[in-house]
Amino acid sequence: DIAAYRASLTAAEPQSGAPEPGGARLLRKNRADERAALAPLRRLQQAAEARVAALAAERAAIEGLLADPALYAATSAADIVRANKRLAAIADAIAEAEEAWLAAASALEEG
Repeated sequence: DIAAYRASLTAAEPQSGAPEPGGARLLRKNRADERAALAPLRRLQQAAEARVAALAAERAAIEGLLADPALYAATSAADIVRANKRLAAIADAIAEAEEAWLAAASALEEG
């Protein structure tokens, strides 16, 4: 019902037309304080994103190396094992970075 909606909007508006003294300044300060409080979480989220991107690039490089058949003819088995171990470590590190990103994103949403 449009009439009820209009009535609820007008009831929520302040009755006096005069702004509250310092109200706009206080509102800006409160918003700035909120942004400052959330800044560390944003930095954590951005750092986690950068870490995931760097690890994904390293993983792609190692996977490309391991996909080359010439590697197996020219490289020792120990080097290949080392590369595969690094891939496993990268997978674990990506999982940790993604968890950190999700935690920061969740805290930002709640914040």
